[in-house]
Amino acid sequence: MKKIFVFIALFILVLAGGFCVEFPSGIFRSDEQPWRLLEQAKIAFAQKDFGTALRLANEARANKAREYGRYLSTLTAELRPQQVQRAGDRIDGVLSVLRDRDSTAAVEIITGFLDRYGEEYFRGRITELTTHIKKNAALPEADYLVGDIYLIEGELDLAKSYYLQAWENAFALDIPESKYNILYQLARIGELQNDDELFEQSLLLILADDPYAGGFQHKDGRFIRGVIQNIERGYSADKLFFMYRTDTFRALNAYLSLASFYRRAQNNGDYLATATLAMLTVCTRMYNALVERDRAYTFTTLSDFFSHVLYSQEIAGWADSHKGWEALLLFADAVKKNGQHRLSREILDLLWVYAPEHIREEAYLLRESTTPPQAVGYVVSPEEADFGFNTPITPQGAGY
Repeated sequence: MKKIFVFIALFILVLAGGFCVEFPSGIFRSDEQPWRLLEQAKIAFAQKDFGTALRLANEARANKAREYGRYLSTLTAELRPQQVQRAGDRIDGVLSVLRDRDSTAAVEIITGFLDRYGEEYFRGRITELTTHIKKNAALPEADYLVGDIYLIEGELDLAKSYYLQAWENAFALDIPESKYNILYQLARIGELQNDDELFEQSLLLILADDPYAGGFQHKDGRFIRGVIQNIERGYSADKLFFMYRTDTFRALNAYLSLASFYRRAQNNGDYLATATLAMLTVCTRMYNALVERDRAYTFTTLSDFFSHVLYSQEIAGWADSHKGWEALLLFADAVKKNGQHRLSREILDLLWVYAPEHIREEAYLLRESTTPPQAVGYVVSPEEADFGFNTPITPQGAGY
């Protein structure tokens, strides 16, 4: 099995090399280029060879800093002559003069970045391109990997410092969405160190660009404010899900963790907002999966919906392993605390019929008393988050 994994990892590495734009980097051999060292570090990390992974990741960071430093010093020198200065700030004009002057190294650097990002990315200006080089000398992917290594080794302060460095340079990430992984890991550090501020603020940053959660703490989030207003007007559970969907699946872990956090802090307003978002997102995820399997399916009631969920082992399994039932339990508790006892009872009755046994027990206790639910209270790893929320549930018959 290990040999198969290594083969697959190496195959991916070869593919990555095929799609990676090769910038001019004469000071490095091909096996010393930052992106290649980083891929080798990831393979070593997956094989639990953390010493090698740490060495390669640090080499990748240092090499990129030197590489981009060379780009910048070369361009600074080649752009300094008056003849080039007179060409102005437009990239096309500057390139024309540099070619006339046989400034091959500068031309290769500029065209390398243009090939990768396109001229519009730099708004056609050479100053924008050089500013980009100054800002992007960091390699946040390597900082993130080093943070993971120190986290595994229990060096929480070191891990946090590298995650924070990765976050500060998140604008340089090749895959911008990777910033959420950094924030989830910072939240994990906050939880492990009992640092409530780091825990909460990291998760709130995940929600910062979420169209459904935006402004929930200040009651100016249009979407969540509307949902809560209708909850307080007495809408039924069926009507709520008939009207509302939320599909920012990457944020589900943040919703769940913040809901549990606000419950413990007795911050009932934010508890209701985040628990509501968690419930809607879980139900939307399962609803989308049902529709993918049966295009004729239409939502009628939550009871009918959950009976269809249980009919699909894959969807029910996803709910079990990604705290879908716990999201519903938290929502029932949050609306009960907010005074909507009938809505809470509706959700708890559904859980009593359709949820796994441990959730049914907690639903019963909550229904019959004021005991809050005990489930939920941790941040899953980014790897789990990616697997659960950024990839589709496998259709029946496709690999199961």
